[in-house]
Amino acid sequence: MSIYKENKFLYNRKRKIDFDFSKYKKPLIISLIVLILIIGIFLIITKVNWNKMFEKPNISAKFDNNPLYTSKTNSSMVSITVINNSGIDAINSIVRLKPIENQFNVFCNNSVDKNNSTILIPIIAKNNKRIITCDVRAKDVSKLLEGTYSFNIDFNLNNKIYNKRIKLDVRN
Repeated sequence: MSIYKENKFLYNRKRKIDFDFSKYKKPLIISLIVLILIIGIFLIITKVNWNKMFEKPNISAKFDNNPLYTSKTNSSMVSITVINNSGIDAINSIVRLKPIENQFNVFCNNSVDKNNSTILIPIIAKNNKRIITCDVRAKDVSKLLEGTYSFNIDFNLNNKIYNKRIKLDVRN
């Protein structure tokens, strides 16, 4: 045996293995970005309530004169349409229209409370709707400022409460 071969053998056994990160820098960054995107998509999918996403709203409302010009009139009629989309017939459903600010009085036809803003619907078959009309009157037109006024509609359908907020623009 020669000295060189032995030295070569010893050199190969003791040589450190160097890992060159510069070759793998771009694929490593792309892999991390893809992993973060997959985790993000998974979190979004698990947090979204898919049942409500494709469900049609069961409350709609429309004022007959919006904006309300106080120089012409002090009231507006609102038509509220409620739909039974629960899949079963509903008994004793309640619809309530409430002003957020205390500037308006609400008078609904066939109201069941002293405030005249609550309607009791004895029965609604599944996939049917009811239309409720209410008169919204300003309490004192002289104190009513121009702007937007909000009203909440609460619909109790088979012991589940649905809400919708509607807005009335007031101009002088």
